[in-house]
Amino acid sequence: MSRLVLTIAVDNATPGKAIGIKEAIAMDLEEKYGDVRVLQVEVQGDEQMSFDRRVV
Repeated sequence: MSRLVLTIAVDNATPGKAIGIKEAIAMDLEEKYGDVRVLQVEVQGDEQMSFDRRVV
């Protein structure tokens, strides 16, 4: 059995809709390519930038 493992990032996704987005992507891929399993879902929050104020 061969397997293709994909990593997909969805930018600007609504945080509370992770499961729905995952299901929609899985269903779309399954319709086109056959059996699909979601191995992991990870929600990342907004990143906050910080600046180092040291004077060099």
